[in-house]
Amino acid sequence: MSRQNYQDQSAELILERKENRPILNKICKGYVIVKNANGLYVDINKTFEAVINLKDLGIKKIEDYKIGELIEFITFGEDKNTEGVYRASIKLFENTQQWSELENLKNQNLDLTIHKVLKSGVEVIIQATNQIGFIPFGYLEQRQNPLKELVREQWIGQRIQGRIHELDQEKNKIILNNKIICQEQKQLKALELINQINIGQEIEGEVVRITDFGVFVDIGGIDALVPSSELSWKRFKNPADIVELGQKIKAKIFKIEKEQNRVAMSVKQTELCPWANLPESIKPGHRLKARIVTKAEFGVFAEILPGVEALFHKSNFPDGINPQIGEEYLFEITNIDISKKRMGLRLAPHGSTDSSGSNKELEHV
Repeated sequence: MSRQNYQDQSAELILERKENRPILNKICKGYVIVKNANGLYVDINKTFEAVINLKDLGIKKIEDYKIGELIEFITFGEDKNTEGVYRASIKLFENTQQWSELENLKNQNLDLTIHKVLKSGVEVIIQATNQIGFIPFGYLEQRQNPLKELVREQWIGQRIQGRIHELDQEKNKIILNNKIICQEQKQLKALELINQINIGQEIEGEVVRITDFGVFVDIGGIDALVPSSELSWKRFKNPADIVELGQKIKAKIFKIEKEQNRVAMSVKQTELCPWANLPESIKPGHRLKARIVTKAEFGVFAEILPGVEALFHKSNFPDGINPQIGEEYLFEITNIDISKKRMGLRLAPHGSTDSSGSNKELEHV
């Protein structure tokens, strides 16, 4: 071979070697040529080789690979001791593919399995990519099935759905949002429900929120409001004294605002008004013990029966008597107007008897 031909061939080899040289941190393909206890050796373009250690194999084990098999990987460095040999990772390739797939799944509802419960949220396994993601409690609807019937320690293994909220591959951060899906599903149910219900209809629901002005009841897609004034015939200070979270209650719909998906209901309207069902013994002249429940400028009110209050007018206060809330007295009914829900009281005279027949010598019991 002439010197010129040798130089030309050498130049072609150098050019070919340069063109076939793997680019670091990019996806590369090669054939398995050796596998042993240390890992895999891969041929790249019949010009270079890659070493893949056991820790970089990824999902498959060393025994699952076959000689001559074409595999994909990412080269991340060169072997300092051997020219033309690169360090590579299948695990890095699989991870890159997973992140790429997550990018394509950003706007989709993903099936998740709760993997771990932490103080600030839950770790979940993303079924589509087998990666671990995180849902902060602020993005988790804990009222949904199947979680609402379980304590947090029992959540592990439960299947829920979530949508990607934030991806950061450098920080290996995957934040998902479960609540947004539940809210969308609830809105769809609300649209269906609002066209099915009617004023006057009685419906059962679950108490999901308690406020000073009333309680909200989930009736299957809409959180209907039961105002405090419609919660009970009994006198109470706070709605929490009457109902508790998770309790099932029945109420009657008395207002529907379709455009806002708002529904107002009344528990009282499902029950008989206590004024309409007074015992025959409750009439003028009847004596009974009752406790003071509220004060007004013109006197105090005593609860005769649950939901039935009578006025002890201040003009009837004996000298030295200043009734206070919580005190109990022996009263005599002076007048009743059932249509106006009004009843008047005075202290029973000394020595009179109450409804149980026991003698009372003092007005203040």
